[in-house]
Amino acid sequence: MPVTPSFTSGTITANTQSTTTVNEVIRQQDYSNGYTYVVTGVNVRANDTGAPVSLSYPGNGTTAIATPTCVAGVGNICYGTSYSVINPGAAFQLTETYTGPGIFRDTAIDRTTTQTSITTSTSVFTQ
Repeated sequence: MPVTPSFTSGTITANTQSTTTVNEVIRQQDYSNGYTYVVTGVNVRANDTGAPVSLSYPGNGTTAIATPTCVAGVGNICYGTSYSVINPGAAFQLTETYTGPGIFRDTAIDRTTTQTSITTSTSVFTQ
């Protein structure tokens, strides 16, 4: 005997939800095997050269200064050089930094990312 459905149309809806959580732990240490000597200033000159100060000689793992108390090729600007204010009474700034080999950057990142995806499917059928 034939079967006759008792409906003429219909729909089916399906929902799917998924959640993904990613926990990241990043640890990085950057090392320098050379020396870094930096002198910067505003309204300041090196007494040995008389030139305004603006010197940066990096050695962060790429170039090492053989004698870390003097920087070759920049006149007499050396670690321990004396400095003078160019225009007395005006604002001035002097920074002299000497760093030897070792860790120069320590990075620590802890990050959690959560992503939720929802998919809805609908099927429509008729007879």
